[in-house]
Amino acid sequence: GGGAMGSFIGGCLARQGSSKVWMVSDWSDHVNHISMNGLRLDSFEGGSSSVINTIRATSNVSEVLAEDGHMDMVIILVKSPNTVFAAERAAQLIHPDHGHILTLQNGVGNRESILSVI
Repeated sequence: GGGAMGSFIGGCLARQGSSKVWMVSDWSDHVNHISMNGLRLDSFEGGSSSVINTIRATSNVSEVLAEDGHMDMVIILVKSPNTVFAAERAAQLIHPDHGHILTLQNGVGNRESILSVI
């Protein structure tokens, strides 16, 4: 998801530069802003910020598949009511032979919701 936590985790992973990071979100204003301006991460400690231009943002799963194929890792980080929808998208993105899904959600029942789809 493209909320605060999803953006933070995705931004940190993209900043490390070890692999390509996509953020798939229905929040079109945020997706468009990241696509045009990058993702800004603000530091809590020193007041500094950095702009991550390597993160890719889209609301379209087919764009990810067309550019990079299936993913080795998909992280689900959405509010609980959106878990099934996110899992359905993850199922399309994950590599069928060696892909992994990691959920960083809190709450009860998210694991079961994901497993019901995957």
